[in-house]
Amino acid sequence: MLRQFGKWIMLVGMLLIGLIGVTRTAHAASETSLARVKAKGTLVMGTSPNYPPYEFQVNENGQSKIVGMDVEIGKQIAKDLGVKLVVKKLSFDSLLPALTTGKVDMILSGMSPTPARRKSVDFTNIYYTEGESILINKTDAAKYQTKANFAGQKVAAETGTLQYNLIKQQMPSAHLVGMSSAANLILALKTHKVAAVVKGTASATAYAKNDPSLMAINGHFKTSSA
Repeated sequence: MLRQFGKWIMLVGMLLIGLIGVTRTAHAASETSLARVKAKGTLVMGTSPNYPPYEFQVNENGQSKIVGMDVEIGKQIAKDLGVKLVVKKLSFDSLLPALTTGKVDMILSGMSPTPARRKSVDFTNIYYTEGESILINKTDAAKYQTKANFAGQKVAAETGTLQYNLIKQQMPSAHLVGMSSAANLILALKTHKVAAVVKGTASATAYAKNDPSLMAINGHFKTSSA
């Protein structure tokens, strides 16, 4: 691991291994999915593009475009398979259902391999690890220095994410708020509807760097191998 308490950001269910059983069954499903992808000539990547620098949206020549590290990885996978990459935008909690029902062929969206997720999809090897940070308004810097300071306060994360579960498990005295998108999270934080937002360190740092009214503090969350 790159950090003691790292987050595993995985390429999930490479080529649709949904609802896996024994290893032999998973291998057969993988071969079938690979053949299907090559036959149709496209590799559909599901992602929730609100997690910079991994996946996020930019305006390019008047059109919205999904970019980021995970998109570049997806392009290379598609190139290696000799097919075209199609990026499909979904909410984070819709990604796994989309994979297991065949609406996407793979997920690249900063997803950690939790035991619950492993019951329905397969994961590749870890390709990046990171910690978890807490985004706050800079004006609250003296008030909030550790996660213990948020007792009785509203702390938000995207529904269905590792961060959502970490708040529930390791910040029990805080009031957990779940939202469907990072844009809503940041808006709620900046308008003081929530005291903090928990995000992966790289993403939290990116938001703080691009918005001088925000800052990221180390969450010191404990994460374990799945």
